[in-house]
Amino acid sequence: MCSKNGESFSVIKDRVLKKEELENLQNVLLKSREFPMYYIDSVAFDNENKLGNYYHVHTVFDDFEWLGNRRVVEPLLRVINPKALIKIKINFYPRTDKILKHAYHTDQSFDCNSALFFVNDNDGYTYLKREAKRVESKANRMLYFNSAYPHYSTTCTNRNIRCTININYF
Repeated sequence: MCSKNGESFSVIKDRVLKKEELENLQNVLLKSREFPMYYIDSVAFDNENKLGNYYHVHTVFDDFEWLGNRRVVEPLLRVINPKALIKIKINFYPRTDKILKHAYHTDQSFDCNSALFFVNDNDGYTYLKREAKRVESKANRMLYFNSAYPHYSTTCTNRNIRCTININYF
């Protein structure tokens, strides 16, 4: 995360991982039948019960504990080099006939860093309200922003799944 005159803003970096690291990550997350993901019936808030407003998640780290497949995110952690982790989750948004926008939300209620890694190319995106910025889902792209800032995610229409990895950290 960066700041300019005391104001935080987002940063986008492409080609974050080496080609082999990205391919390994994509093979595990997008091609393996062994990688567990868990159904969540709402994306941003528990009371969002609109049809199509669901996704699957693999929580890797939460509440100071490793819960999931730590190895899969290690290349990203080497890039970020966090001082402390808050939460890591892998999001799997299903394909829909038209792009569905999820509700605005914040990842955390306090200022910390979010690093959102886009695993695959698709026509979905993440929208940052504070900057009125739309960030396209491009494989091997990382979006850095303040976890306490409102944003929303979307589904995609041109791939079976939109996959992102969200890392909240200090």
